[in-house]
Amino acid sequence: MCLAVATSLEAPPPAKHLCHDVERDTVQLSIDGIPVPLDKSQGFAETIVRDTLRGMMHHLKGVDPKGIVRIEVEIEGQP
Repeated sequence: MCLAVATSLEAPPPAKHLCHDVERDTVQLSIDGIPVPLDKSQGFAETIVRDTLRGMMHHLKGVDPKGIVRIEVEIEGQP
């Protein structure tokens, strides 16, 4: 799901690592260590990414969707 969100944005495709940081109303995305802007140039990307990740985390036991959350994805089998 996190990979699908990242690949739908105007950003280079992830090769090895993807990281979403969600804190309060702010979400940050980095692909292979390079920050991806989620500003108005991406439309409503920040809102969609933040709300999607918070909704996904809402049902996980022991995870506070209103707290600080980092989701990291290591991509295997890529060059």
